[in-house]
Amino acid sequence: MTARPQSFSPHASVARRVSRRAGWRPIGAKPTFVPDETREKRLAAAAELYDFAGEQLDKAAAHARRAGEHFRNGEVPRGTAHAWAALGHVKVAEDRLFQQARDHSERSSI
Repeated sequence: MTARPQSFSPHASVARRVSRRAGWRPIGAKPTFVPDETREKRLAAAAELYDFAGEQLDKAAAHARRAGEHFRNGEVPRGTAHAWAALGHVKVAEDRLFQQARDHSERSSI
């Protein structure tokens, strides 16, 4: 007969199975169960946010390319205008992504 390690507990495997069950959480943690309808709404909102951020970054890239063209042609004011527009689109995308991160942190259970 082999000796059991001192840390062995006959209930350890049960505790592991229980901890993996849906809805289990440490004492004091926020509930993790979210109704399907609410979950679907959150996922749709997140997808819309990322689509919007992607559109803004596409616009920023187009402005950056156009700024490069203008600077190559010596059209500094036009190049500068497009460079600032690119930065504006990046900032809008960044703000939306930060908002999503803040919303996520509010629902975090740690």
